[in-house]
Amino acid sequence: MLPLERIEILGVLQRLALCYFFTAIIVLFIGNNNTTSSSSDDNTSWVNDLKKSVFRYWLQWLCVILLMIIWLLITFLVNADGCPKGYLGPGGKHHHGKYENCTGGH
Repeated sequence: MLPLERIEILGVLQRLALCYFFTAIIVLFIGNNNTTSSSSDDNTSWVNDLKKSVFRYWLQWLCVILLMIIWLLITFLVNADGCPKGYLGPGGKHHHGKYENCTGGH
């Protein structure tokens, strides 16, 4: 069994890919296929479109907000050995290498 210290956390592109994947899954399962067209001569059409999209997709907004809260709680409340809470900097690249193994949010 691989020791916990040797497991590497995904890089930025892999995290973005996972976020895109789970967002697509949420849209596929919860998405609403009803689309409405707005008139282009209405000056407040973008405001109405924004309101409609927020209220129409409230469940997706709720999922995104919950995921963000979970990420923030993990980032800022979980302790890692030798790393300050909520450290988001590049490990070993500043503070004169003080946090060498603390890379972005661990």
